Amino acid sequence: MKHLRFLLTFALLLTLGHSLVLAGGLKLKEGSRLIYWVDYYGSKYDFEVTIRSIGEEGIKFDYHMTVSGTKGSVEITASALQNALGQVNNFSGGELILSTKTTVWVSRTVYSGLKKAKSVNIDLGEGTEALVFKKNADLDVKVDDKVKNLKVIEAETDEGHKYTILDDKKFPLILKMDLGWMIGIKEVKP
Repeated sequence: MKHLRFLLTFALLLTLGHSLVLAGGLKLKEGSRLIYWVDYYGSKYDFEVTIRSIGEEGIKFDYHMTVSGTKGSVEITASALQNALGQVNNFSGGELILSTKTTVWVSRTVYSGLKKAKSVNIDLGEGTEALVFKKNADLDVKVDDKVKNLKVIEAETDEGHKYTILDDKKFPLILKMDLGWMIGIKEVKP
């Protein structure tokens, strides 16, 4: 009987798949989709991220831009997720392996500095800017066709660029950015 119970439990766990629960109960797993709206200096389109894997070993995802059909894949290594002080915010298709920069997420080092109300020097692709914590806030996000309230931190650079980041120390997901052009989360499909 114990053997049967073990097999049934094991089979159930296999069918559930690996799911990572972030702050606010947001669940991400292989196949989860993050759909962002983009306003790139008047050109409006969606930027869609499909997670291939997410965990302590890093993050892998595919992306698609609806305006141009541009597609590609990104790997953020464990080292980048932990320590990166740079960002990639433009995509031109193909495969990208990030070992010293992040994208879609900020590193745990950036997050930790912001949570301690310290200025964090971050390279947004056109030089280093000082990113500073502004406030804790709430953001309503559509998750699986329902609105979910998520805790976020808001930060701004000395150049006026703004970030809204999920308040999650392990996987600080960027939910909104204003870098002169804007991007924001439209929907999460777990």
